[in-house]
This record gives sequence, structure tokens and C-alpha cells, in this order.
Amino acid sequence: MVPDIRETEKLFEIVKEYEPEFVFHLAAQSLVRHSYDTPLDPFEINVLGTANMLEVLRFSPSVKVALIMTSDKCYENKNMSKPHVDDDPMGGFDKYSARHGATELITSA
Repeated sequence: MVPDIRETEKLFEIVKEYEPEFVFHLAAQSLVRHSYDTPLDPFEINVLGTANMLEVLRFSPSVKVALIMTSDKCYENKNMSKPHVDDDPMGGFDKYSARHGATELITSA
């Protein structure tokens, strides 16, 4: 059974049981249309879920590397033809972009 990323205690239990050295955090609510219909659910999953995962990793001595994935939608969209780079400004004009930008900010903090 895959735990809900919002269930911090379950995440602690899994990481303690398996003692991973590498963690790939790819969990997200990625359905754009759903995020407009029910905006709080995706914020909880993406933003709070990432904060939960980072909190678990902070207390997990086995973890050596964590890869946290979001989306290129975390960057301000200036309709440029070049690909985004890491130091592009965070931004966006919608809830979808906001939650991915917030995820990036939590991760960098």
C-alpha cells in the first residue's frame, strides 16, 4: 500500500523500516483541471506533502540523497522560446504554478 504523502507518521514508518539511501520524491497531484475544481487538495498534496517528506528525511540518517521533483510551471512564464534554468524567477499566473513554485521554495529552504 502506498501511503498518502500527507500522512507524516506513515512516511516515518516506511523510511525507518526500509532505511533508504536515495529518495526520489515524485508525489504530486498533477491533474491541472482537477486543481482548478478543488484547489486546496492539490496544495495539500504538493506543498504540505513535500514539507512532510523533507521533515521525514531530516530525521532519517540512512538517507544520503533526495531528489525532489516539481514542474517547469514553477517559473514565471514570459512566453520565451528558451528552456527555463534554475535561476529563472519563480512565478506564474495561476494556482497550478503557485503550488509548484511553493514546493520549490520549501525545498530550497
